Amino acid sequence: MARWLRQSTQVCACVGPFIKVSDGITAVAGADVVSGGCRLKKNNANWVPAKSDVFTNEDGGGPFFEVALSAGDVDTLGLLRWTCYPSAAFSIFQVWEDFMVVDPVTYDAYFGTGPIRADVNVWNHTSVASHAAGVPVVDVAARWYRRPRHQGLSRSMSSTGTTVPLSG
Repeated sequence: MARWLRQSTQVCACVGPFIKVSDGITAVAGADVVSGGCRLKKNNANWVPAKSDVFTNEDGGGPFFEVALSAGDVDTLGLLRWTCYPSAAFSIFQVWEDFMVVDPVTYDAYFGTGPIRADVNVWNHTSVASHAAGVPVVDVAARWYRRPRHQGLSRSMSSTGTTVPLSG
């Protein structure tokens, strides 16, 4: 699952695990796992080099590392895939992470302290004409009726308030 990032905002992200190819179990610890091999794919565009590929060990010797993504790395809305290729000194599996870059208003609404904007323009598939005391005013009556047998039970939207009885 992609982690959300705020558009055009620098972030340090935990990536990994970095595991040796030789046994598929041993964690790779060290500060020089990658030397210039970080790349980004922004919203299905072509791969580009990451603007920053600085690593620090995340948990004091374990398989996870922290990478600094610059504001330029997260400037495009949509899916962002980060990957790195190991330097020749390390024989490790390739590592990648998926992120979803969202606009600042959406990010702040979910993860910030500001209120969530909730304007109602359509209610129950009908345009809202006005609001009364914070409640949308809609003149719609929903009724159940039976279509011909081959079409099954369905829902009809009617603004006339006409009741169509169920029949077998």
